[in-house]
Amino acid sequence: MKAFILTIFISLSLSYSGWAQTCQFNEVFVYQSAIEKSDELKIAKLQQKEFETNKGQLDAMYDGQLDARISHQIDKSDRVISVFGTRTDTTQFQTQYSKYFDLGLSLQTGFRQTREKTNGPFATINPAFNSIWFGQLNIPLLQSLERNNDILRNSYTVAIDGVSLETHYAQMQIGFQALQTYMLWLQAKKEIELAEQALDRAQKYDQTTQRLYKNGLVEKSSYFAAQSNVSMRKEDVLATRNRFETIDRDLKHLLKVDFQTECSNEDIHQASNFTKDQYLEYANRRLDIQALDKKIESAEIELSAYRKELLPNLEAFTRLEVNNVDGSLGDAFGSSLSTDHTNWSVGGQFSMPFGKSLAKTKVERGKIQIETLSLEKDKTKREIKRDILNAWNDWDMLNQRITQMNQTVTFEDQKIKSTKKEYDLGRESFLTLLIFEQDFVQIKRKLLALETEQRVQKLLLALLSGIEPIQERP
Repeated sequence: MKAFILTIFISLSLSYSGWAQTCQFNEVFVYQSAIEKSDELKIAKLQQKEFETNKGQLDAMYDGQLDARISHQIDKSDRVISVFGTRTDTTQFQTQYSKYFDLGLSLQTGFRQTREKTNGPFATINPAFNSIWFGQLNIPLLQSLERNNDILRNSYTVAIDGVSLETHYAQMQIGFQALQTYMLWLQAKKEIELAEQALDRAQKYDQTTQRLYKNGLVEKSSYFAAQSNVSMRKEDVLATRNRFETIDRDLKHLLKVDFQTECSNEDIHQASNFTKDQYLEYANRRLDIQALDKKIESAEIELSAYRKELLPNLEAFTRLEVNNVDGSLGDAFGSSLSTDHTNWSVGGQFSMPFGKSLAKTKVERGKIQIETLSLEKDKTKREIKRDILNAWNDWDMLNQRITQMNQTVTFEDQKIKSTKKEYDLGRESFLTLLIFEQDFVQIKRKLLALETEQRVQKLLLALLSGIEPIQERP
């Protein structure tokens, strides 16, 4: 019984290990998987995330800050000689909270506690405690560091949007490369079928040639030529299979599919048709063009911040303190928030830099950057238009060539069939049939290559125009 169970277990294990993993390719799967599995894109997204985190350096100015300070001072400065004079001991503790806000506003508020005791040569003054609550608000009226920081934060936010658009267009490029490989994969798979069909015909020709040779209807050269043709067709099948396996590994590598997985394919989904003018119109909104617009906008915002550095700085402030002085710490602190002892001040401060070399350098650098980006945008748009027109002409020409080639295939097929009938009757040489057959195989492969190139050109038109080349199927 144990031996029987063990046998069943081993059989099931071997059967399970023999099961091959399978997958099914289609344009949507290839496009989306290439984007999801792309290491290059993952690196780009991490770099984008790192770029976004750098904004925290500008946000750091708006983080609140709490400071605390304690000190003890011994003052003997009014003594004429070491024996006579006074000694003042002052102990002070202060805590302060500072916060910057948008538009350059800043606030400082806190509490300060002071203990002061004076010892003289003939008398000692009891310690006095001073508890003070204070607050100060600064309001910029002209250029200020904090206000410029707001502008730079806005500039950085726009720049982040531009990087995001660039990353999205990079996704489309990666998806296109995978689809291009997939089209070559389909072509290589079809070439195997064509090679096997040619081999099947060659074997049938060989059988016919052997029969005719036995009946003395063909020469010995035709007999060996038929066998040589079979051998060449077998070699061709091996070559096409090897080419398919190479492209198959390339595609599976892009999609992170195990190399041992057996993959089939669905029928090709016909892409949407657009006119040449529609492709050109869509190109004006291409993501990398939008990214350049964001870069220009970011540089212009940044330039406005640098120009403000050329202006003088004018700031208004107001400060309020409430306090209480008492010989008891508890009494001093307890009554410190009363309005009996207030100290309120308002004022302003003005500063103007001279020379301004650094600010002028920043302004000039900003102008150059904007001009460079604008030229790059114009250059890119011209290149896009040129590439779309070239791709459209190629696609249109491929359509015409495919139509003509289909007619050629039809005529060649009829020619092969007619020649085969004549050969079967011994009224046509095998050499003629062999030449016609080789021409027929090459023409069908050429047609297959043209159809593949046509699909790739259609995908390229979508990529150049910024259109998602593959949409979800209904």
